[in-house]
Amino acid sequence: MTRILLLSELPVENVTSGVILRGLRNAYEALGFPVAAVGVHFHRSYRPIRAHRSGRKTADGIACLNIPRMGRDQARYYASLRRAITSLAEQADFVHYHHFFDQFSLLTASIWQAAKKSRIPIGVTFQDYGNPGNESLPKKLNAQNKLLMESFLNDCLWITALSRFSRANIEAAMPRLKGRIRVIPNGYDPDEMRAAIGGSGPAEARRRDWALCVAALSPYKGIDILIKAWKNVRRGERVNRLFLCGDGYKKSDYERLSGRMGLSSRISFLGGISRKKIWPLIKGCSLAVLPSRHESFGMAVVEAFACGKTVVASASGGPQEIIRHRVNGLLVPPGDPHALSDAVLELIRAPRMRRRLERAALASARKYRWDNIAARYLRLPRAHEPAAPR
Repeated sequence: MTRILLLSELPVENVTSGVILRGLRNAYEALGFPVAAVGVHFHRSYRPIRAHRSGRKTADGIACLNIPRMGRDQARYYASLRRAITSLAEQADFVHYHHFFDQFSLLTASIWQAAKKSRIPIGVTFQDYGNPGNESLPKKLNAQNKLLMESFLNDCLWITALSRFSRANIEAAMPRLKGRIRVIPNGYDPDEMRAAIGGSGPAEARRRDWALCVAALSPYKGIDILIKAWKNVRRGERVNRLFLCGDGYKKSDYERLSGRMGLSSRISFLGGISRKKIWPLIKGCSLAVLPSRHESFGMAVVEAFACGKTVVASASGGPQEIIRHRVNGLLVPPGDPHALSDAVLELIRAPRMRRRLERAALASARKYRWDNIAARYLRLPRAHEPAAPR
């Protein structure tokens, strides 16, 4: 039986990384495949790199690979990092690596070299690509970084992206990969959802009707567009409260924008919410909104669908591939607050249409269960053999 090392470039504390590590780990194991799930945590201090056997684990068994800030001796740092990754890879037969950033990093190099040394194949999932929200990264790969990334990916057994939109971004940056990238989305865990639905959400949200946006408070998520759109959702509407669930460095700016527009009493910033509390919040809302300027996938859409909720989303990439306009949700042009408010108001004022879309959304969610997603990954080759056409 194939032993899988499920490795994320981000720690389990990161919401997306945690959802992937827990959900996909559980799904692989339910299908009979032993899994070591590991998230990477970068420290600011110069402490030794420790493999997961001596590092900490979360309560649900997700391991943490502690990586310090790089000191002056880059070669020594890289050697230490490579040894830590190798100790993980040697316990597996296959590495499923979830890559979050555009750049070829020392971590990616370490995974590549460790797999080569241990003769273990790698499959790579790009969780994002070309995201303008990654302000700290260069907008384009330099020639050397691009060459290294392409060489690494050429050695990988398979490559996946979360959406056709994301695949197109990767292929535009690295044309040599054209025809190699399959599309497999992220999923949701119905057991996690069912266990949490009986819980209670934040006290502020215990109202009869509200709209919900689950998103990082970052410019590419379009929160400013949503706040401007909400100005047109008047107090007299049945749904006139908006809950913003998520953290980010723009939170204070968005709170000031909400105040300037006279919306402080109707828009609540709930901050980061635990997974146990986010599900009751989704289940209790009247509708969900995702106003992103750029979205590689749209996990918030899938989780709203799983709760049988209608979503209004920007046609900004991934959501276009999940939502069928006026079939299981509504799509609006990105960056257009008037179109967004019109769509929200249409749903508020047409409960019969909303209920029809909710039924279709719930049916659409089934294919995104983690067990179905894991089965799709397991149909990809796990040894060096000819890959099936996508």
